[in-house]
Amino acid sequence: MDIRQTCCSEDHRELVFPSFSVVFIHTFMLSDGEIKHGVGDVSEVKLDKAFKEMKEKLRQDPNKEDLPISSLAEYIKRDNVHIVKMQNEVEELIFPSASLNNNQIARYSLKGFDFRIPVRAAKEKDKRGVDVADFPPVDFQGHANVEVSQFFGNIFSLTYRFLFDGFTCKILKADESDHETMGADDRRIVTATTNHIIGLLSSALGAEYWSGDDDDAKNVGIDLINRIIIDKFWLNSDGEVSKRDAQGKLTNPGKLEVQQMDKSLEDCVGGKEDQHGVWAIKDNDRVFDWILLRYKKFISKEFQPGRPVNDMSVKDDSRYAMVDIWETVKHPYSTRAYSYGTRDLFSDNCGKKLSEADIINHIRDYHKPELVGLMSMYPAEWPYRAAEAYDDVCGENIAIDTDDLVLAGSHMTVVIGTYARRGDGVDGVNWKEVMRDRRLYHVSWEEYLLILQFILAKKYTFNNAIDRLLALTNDMSNITKDMIGDCSTAALAASKKAIALDVIRQMKFPSHKIMYDRTAKRLELENDFQRFKDVQEVVSGNLQSLGESHAAKSDSRMNFLLMAISVVSLLELLYQETQWPLGVKIFGSQLEWWATVTSVVAGCLAVISLVVLISKIDWVAETFENLKKKWKDSK
Repeated sequence: MDIRQTCCSEDHRELVFPSFSVVFIHTFMLSDGEIKHGVGDVSEVKLDKAFKEMKEKLRQDPNKEDLPISSLAEYIKRDNVHIVKMQNEVEELIFPSASLNNNQIARYSLKGFDFRIPVRAAKEKDKRGVDVADFPPVDFQGHANVEVSQFFGNIFSLTYRFLFDGFTCKILKADESDHETMGADDRRIVTATTNHIIGLLSSALGAEYWSGDDDDAKNVGIDLINRIIIDKFWLNSDGEVSKRDAQGKLTNPGKLEVQQMDKSLEDCVGGKEDQHGVWAIKDNDRVFDWILLRYKKFISKEFQPGRPVNDMSVKDDSRYAMVDIWETVKHPYSTRAYSYGTRDLFSDNCGKKLSEADIINHIRDYHKPELVGLMSMYPAEWPYRAAEAYDDVCGENIAIDTDDLVLAGSHMTVVIGTYARRGDGVDGVNWKEVMRDRRLYHVSWEEYLLILQFILAKKYTFNNAIDRLLALTNDMSNITKDMIGDCSTAALAASKKAIALDVIRQMKFPSHKIMYDRTAKRLELENDFQRFKDVQEVVSGNLQSLGESHAAKSDSRMNFLLMAISVVSLLELLYQETQWPLGVKIFGSQLEWWATVTSVVAGCLAVISLVVLISKIDWVAETFENLKKKWKDSK
């Protein structure tokens, strides 16, 4: 069997990832109120200089005792500074300078947090009756960096960045029974598999996991633990910065754990915890929501101070992930010829060396079930995913280079880059130095991450507008005269935001434009826009029809009123004296004949008006038409 041409579901040789990045992208919109300016300005610190210092201090091969240098807000070391406005370095790589005027796009660095995410699998009995896990247990542990991009006022894209470089974040061999505390850093660093990455992603997105009970009440199948342990978290449940007590210690709760139990997320963030310090959530919630909500409240307090945050939720916000797989990706295998150990198909000393393009082609052509399993969040059982589903789940390669594979799906984008394997100084580019900056930007391709954020912001804008339009018309029985205006205002606001976000089409380079178009197509951005237009037309049409119906009912009620007035006027004419008071004053005569004539004419007009008004009543008109039809039929 030629391993180079064998599907991973046949030989069970899955890819392994010694190093990679994962970015959770949380997109939301604050209310259409006034946005505070000057957020993140630190007058006592030259931020541009500090950022350059960060770059200069980056080491290609950091030592164990070195501190991670990847967050500007943490680098300047100010207790009272938790958000810092960053320079438009990444934005300038994409846009002309004219597109960045008036603070249309701004990026901020926030203080992050230490974390531990245990990934465990259920155990099944093998043929010998021994419990065997679907995949080995690991702990994802380290420091998460947080940044936020602000688009045109009140659209925010929060990114939670996990840099698994063996330094900032690590993949550690886990103790199966240790779930509740931060593990020791001196444990052996291991490589992650596709199953492990799915387990990590499931904390925010939710994986397609399941479990069952056999006769012995033992879990079988896939059973990922939905759990996260936090340390050095600086935000309380109200999104406020933890303050120092009289002894100078921060009042933050220290180490916290969030896991699935029988309480709601609202109970968690409201400050309720059990005696073990474990914050519990329901099965249908994800543990990372606990973090998303606190950062969202913090952003709201910073940019819209005074706005209440008690009723704030992340339920309807957009969640997405970007998985950045580095050039260190491996394909283990063993043969009789190399019986002494496991080899890496992608290594330089494995027979005929595979080029960067060969590696990308191999992954795309022979690891389709694995890629489908990753992008559909199906751990352990992904070898049973059909390779034929690849086009639907993963789509075509968005990248235009042969040494990159970029796949965009409904919940995540996977980026696999191999160009850094060219080494140091190849083709006139010091790739080792380029990749050193990855610790500063947290991904290999920071421009594409920003492009992806733009598309997700635009997609969220349309979907949010659809929800607002439907909310306005939730109860058609209580339609008001202002509802049509509110509907038009909501549609106009969404259209203005969408037009503003179209600034991304002004990108400098054709390659970025192509990747934007391809990604937008995969994420069905045009379909969202068309759906927004369709909903707007349907809602506006229905509101207009209901408005006309209400107007017709009002006309009918007015007819009754006019009919009553006509009856009263007619009675007055019939029972008044036949005289003309004005004639006495002008001509000195009663002119009774003239009063009689005018009274008769007015009475006739009143009778005619009364008949017309009665005929306008709906049930009268319908009855008349039915009688008319019956008369014609009988005749």
